[in-house]
Amino acid sequence: MKVLLLQQPKSFSNYPKWIEEIQERFDCLEVMVFTSNDRAAHHSWPSSVIKEIEVSDYSSDSATAKFFDIVRKFKPDRIVSSSEEDVLRVAEARSLFGIPGLQHELALSCRDKVTMKQSALDAGLKIMALLNQL
Repeated sequence: MKVLLLQQPKSFSNYPKWIEEIQERFDCLEVMVFTSNDRAAHHSWPSSVIKEIEVSDYSSDSATAKFFDIVRKFKPDRIVSSSEEDVLRVAEARSLFGIPGLQHELALSCRDKVTMKQSALDAGLKIMALLNQL
């Protein structure tokens, strides 16, 4: 199983511990962590298990381009985001490369209120304004 994990600079998830917990479930687990220079865990795992890719400006367009290049070359089975801020970037990569998980269109409708409201209306749900409930 090949997993690409996006580790936001602001996130404090202990991904080496998370990887240790799931490693027992897979015969061969290969994890690539995409993070910033100042957030890398600098773990003691062998690079055959966890490889960290560090960028200086995690939110930049060049970091996004590098992320998509990594997805193209690494061909992960799953992409995991450690933060809500990466949901759309990860979902777009899943959609573009046919990776299971939350796809871009649904992620967009969950992150954009106007799109979310239209999706609910399209599904036949009744939408009530908050002010009408007061």
